[in-house]
Amino acid sequence: MKKISYLTITLLTLFAFYSCSDDDDDDPTSVERIDSYYYRYMHYPTSVMNNQDTDNLVKFEYKGDDIIKRTGGLLHASSSSGYSYVFTDILYEEISYENNQIRIVSKIDSEDYSVAPNERIITLNNKSQMIKKINNRTNDNIVEATDYIYNSKDILIQSIKNKQYKNFDLTETSDFHYDNNNNLDSIITVVKHLDELVNNTKEVFLDYDNSPNLVKNLIIFEESFYRALSQNNYSKYQMFKYENNNNLILNREDIWNFFYDDSGNIDFSKY
Repeated sequence: MKKISYLTITLLTLFAFYSCSDDDDDDPTSVERIDSYYYRYMHYPTSVMNNQDTDNLVKFEYKGDDIIKRTGGLLHASSSSGYSYVFTDILYEEISYENNQIRIVSKIDSEDYSVAPNERIITLNNKSQMIKKINNRTNDNIVEATDYIYNSKDILIQSIKNKQYKNFDLTETSDFHYDNNNNLDSIITVVKHLDELVNNTKEVFLDYDNSPNLVKNLIIFEESFYRALSQNNYSKYQMFKYENNNNLILNREDIWNFFYDDSGNIDFSKY
C-alpha cells in the first residue's frame, strides 16, 4: 500500500443501492462487490495506527447480494502511542433489511470494551436509492437526519443534513457535481446555524482510472460513501474548508496508488 496522506473528516453521499432477494449465500450474485478492503483506501481519520495482531482489513458477510455484517473499525488509542485511533477487528456492524429500510447497528465482540449501540436507519425509494438516513449517535447524544435529492436522471445532486445536539442545531447542505463520465467532480458544502453561516467546504475528486467501481454497494457506509458515487475510481482527493469570513482554516490532500489484478480491477485488500 502506498498512501501518501490522510486526514479526519466525516462525509456523506450516494448512488443506487441494490436490494436483493432471500437467496442462499452460495447463489450467484447480481452486483459487483468486494469482500474486504484495507481501511486506509476509504475515508477514515488520519491519525490511525495499524494493528499488528490483525490484517487491518474491513470484511463483509453477505446473504445473496445483501451485506449482513461488516467487521473492522477504530478504537481510541492510548495517548502514549502517538495516535488517536487504532484499527481493530473486534468492532462490527449488523445490517438488517425490512421493506424499504436498512438498519445498521454497531456492536463489539469483547468483554474488555464497550461500544455505544449507535443505530442508523436508511430509507430507500422504489429505485433502491437512499432518500433519508437517521443516525442516532448515542455516544455523544447527537441525532443526524440526512435527506438525499436526485435529478431526473436519478443522479444524486444534493444532501441536506440536520444535526441536533441538545439545544444547538446545524444544517449542512451539500451540492454534488459530476463530470461527463458520471464521476464525482466536486462537492460544495455550506454549514449554517439557523440562517447564520458557520463554515463552507469544497471537496475535489481527481485522477480517475478507467476501471469499474466495485464499491457502489458500500454506499450505506459513511467511510465508503464518496467512493460509491462514481463510475470509476479516483486516486486523489482535496479538501478546502473556510470559516464564515472566507479564511482558509483547513486543507487536505490524499493520494492513493492502487494495486490492480489481471482483469484491471482494483484489489482493495492489497497494500
